[in-house]
Amino acid sequence: MASGLQRALGTEPAEALDAMANMLNVISAQVTVRPSGHQFVLEGNDSILQAGLKAGLRLGYGCGTGTCGLCKARVVAGEARSTQHADYSLSEVESSRATSCCARTPRSAMW
Repeated sequence: MASGLQRALGTEPAEALDAMANMLNVISAQVTVRPSGHQFVLEGNDSILQAGLKAGLRLGYGCGTGTCGLCKARVVAGEARSTQHADYSLSEVESSRATSCCARTPRSAMW
């Protein structure tokens, strides 16, 4: 597969492409849930909800696909970025919120 990537891109050696792919898999961010203070690490492509559930937290959610809005949470600090389309649209009043099943954080965040 690496040689296929090398042929397709034609500019980088296969080892460099493997290193870049591995780097993307270890990107992580620290998330703190307020007011409890529970913390967990979000790694790779997990959504905030997936990472919290993997860490053993009981986080509220319904569908897990961005349809119901039950997992929406307020972003107190940091930033949340959408990772997939959510059918549930946040109102203008909810602009400081994000649906945790469809978002991840590039750095640290507080919820």
